[in-house]
Amino acid sequence: MPYGEGPPSLKAVKRVEEAHNYAASILNPVIEEVIEYLMVVQPEDPIGAFYRYLLDKQEGKLEPAVKKELKSQAEILEELKPVVTAMMQKMVESAAEDPTQFMVDHLKGVVESTPAS
Repeated sequence: MPYGEGPPSLKAVKRVEEAHNYAASILNPVIEEVIEYLMVVQPEDPIGAFYRYLLDKQEGKLEPAVKKELKSQAEILEELKPVVTAMMQKMVESAAEDPTQFMVDHLKGVVESTPAS
């Protein structure tokens, strides 16, 4: 049977299960918390706000969310989707022990490489 055909190996099945469990137990709570914050605040720069939120969380200085009428939830989600998708994929692949630090490091690179508007 050629490579890649047939049922996945037990090792592959286990790795997928571990990745799923990691995402469900470690990543999702952090991502959901930040997305909820971003939905309330509706920042003009969602990726920068995501990054600053995580920095503030690490430093224990989160501000209450105050709703602004700038971008719609759909616009914010559309802008976040590719960044969060890529970040979560990298986190699952690396099985980062500290998801907040991983996201801060990842988003720092994104924010620093994005031209200011």
